[in-house]
Amino acid sequence: NPILSFGFTIVSPLQWSNSALEVFRVSSGHGIPLMINSEVICGATGPVSLAGALVLANAEALSGVAIAQLLEPGRPVIFNLGFSHTFDMLAAETLTGAPEGALLGAAASRIAYFHQLPSASWMSTEAKAPDSQAASEKTMLGLLHALGGVNLIWGIGNLDSTLTLCPEQAVIDDEIAAGILRIWRGIRVDEEKMAVSTIKAIGQKADYLGSDHTYRHFREELRVTPLMSRERWAVWENEGKKELIGRAAQRVGELLKNPPSDHLSGSQREKLARIEKKWLEKLG
Repeated sequence: NPILSFGFTIVSPLQWSNSALEVFRVSSGHGIPLMINSEVICGATGPVSLAGALVLANAEALSGVAIAQLLEPGRPVIFNLGFSHTFDMLAAETLTGAPEGALLGAAASRIAYFHQLPSASWMSTEAKAPDSQAASEKTMLGLLHALGGVNLIWGIGNLDSTLTLCPEQAVIDDEIAAGILRIWRGIRVDEEKMAVSTIKAIGQKADYLGSDHTYRHFREELRVTPLMSRERWAVWENEGKKELIGRAAQRVGELLKNPPSDHLSGSQREKLARIEKKWLEKLG
């Protein structure tokens, strides 16, 4: 269970930068997983057709796999075509939260499965604030990628095509991810969950709330959300009519009241500082 990985993105079409190759080289020999990213922009740096973009992205990512294995045979790699973008022909902007991106990420997971490699993608958005656009785009991408079989989905808290990190959006994304995970788990079907004996025993009394079956299973079957509004209108009104962003901001405040736990010893922090200083000097 590695605690970190390295990654770099090929410059589409079909070019690895010197800095990326240096990351490949320097990080090799230690068994550290490497995420290999293709970031084709449909209609700009790759074919506008989604199928054509996937062909190009597949070739690019496989070239990274080959480089990684030449430098360190057997090195774990993560196959990521989920960064592939579309291009907005009106705004002349690269998009990260478009529906086509959801399709590309889901399809890419099947390509990774064919290669017997783990896959990755993101849940991203062009929204500049934690609003309805952000929630809808990130839910769309996250859900389709999860149901498509992507192994690693990241992007919690990002906005503005990953250029902005927003604490309130991170809280909302945590809620979105929890809902997606519940959908991904699906419906378990066995004798206990089908509850035939409970249905026979209760009959027409509508008393399932007090049944032993409900008590045994409600926590695993029904997700309780701490963030979404599920109360009646009168209760919501009496509690200040807080919308989602307000509840998210309140949750952020609660989380930030306590300082984060520091699990590093003094010697570990000193060692990290030396490593940081060394690489900053090397980068000039």
